[in-house]
Amino acid sequence: MSLRYGTSYWLDAFPKSRLPVYPRQSGALTVDVAIVGGGFAACASAYAFAAAGIKVALFESHRIGRGSTALSNGLVLQEPGVEYREVEQLYGVRVARRVFQQTHRAALELAGTIRRLRIECSLEPRQLARVALMPDDEKLLRREWQMRKAAGLEAAFLNTRLARGRLKIDRYGALQTRDHASLDPYRACLGFARAAAGRGALVFEQSPVRRVRFGRKSAEIKTERGLVTASSVVIATERASDLFRPLKRHFKTFHRYHVVTSPLPAAVRRELGSESVVVTDTASPPHWIQRLPNGRVICSGADQMQVAVRLQDRARVQRTGQLMYELSTLYPAISGV
Repeated sequence: MSLRYGTSYWLDAFPKSRLPVYPRQSGALTVDVAIVGGGFAACASAYAFAAAGIKVALFESHRIGRGSTALSNGLVLQEPGVEYREVEQLYGVRVARRVFQQTHRAALELAGTIRRLRIECSLEPRQLARVALMPDDEKLLRREWQMRKAAGLEAAFLNTRLARGRLKIDRYGALQTRDHASLDPYRACLGFARAAAGRGALVFEQSPVRRVRFGRKSAEIKTERGLVTASSVVIATERASDLFRPLKRHFKTFHRYHVVTSPLPAAVRRELGSESVVVTDTASPPHWIQRLPNGRVICSGADQMQVAVRLQDRARVQRTGQLMYELSTLYPAISGV
């Protein structure tokens, strides 16, 4: 397999002969729910609505799953993207516990649904270890663990000796949690689209939504070739779009970068710790390091504000080079790969 800048690893691995094709929307249509977007969240939502007997239609402007879904790292995390202590400080123990419990449940139910639908997407259970890069970071992680434990949430704290032995990273302690997962996000997205269509959902590709107008009892969705009436509308696009310009200023778009190594020799893989553990750290922005079943490693991070189109090629080269260097500082055995 060739690896190159600006190419999704997951798309590159998918056989071109098996690419599904869905029709364009045209003419008049009435549904209970209209979903704008065709990524993982949109397709999973379409399946949930269709399985509940709700008439739903999905509108993707390009091709199903080939946007931010195919450019993600494929991690399914059982916790929100914030520290527990931050949520507790804002909302109290009861609400914070509930937020983390429901996120945990959602991740487990997602994995269970994928297995039940027999979606072939390399779904594997994973643990997550957040490594402290500095002694003060270790104190914060220990405090995070203590607060989660007091709230009745599952977590384990690894002191420096245990963390270095298990994770093979010469840093400090780590907070470890379980019940996460990794998968091929593109295949998972296609699987949910297929399952949704099998339950009666209408799935449309190359059908950009041009306008959404809300009335007292329904919404009118203008597509490139048709007009759709829906009782409810779900917006599942990868970023705030021009459909709702007044809301755009409330959102910030970030770019995250990923590098995928070539298959690593067995001697190098032995220096990386367990394949079942995804490693992140206390860097800002953090790194996300996971081993793939074929001996490769994918490292994600180097987040920054959205880059102008004319500068994106240069940014990819700079940021992925930065990621590879930072990966080698955490795992020196990878240096030179």
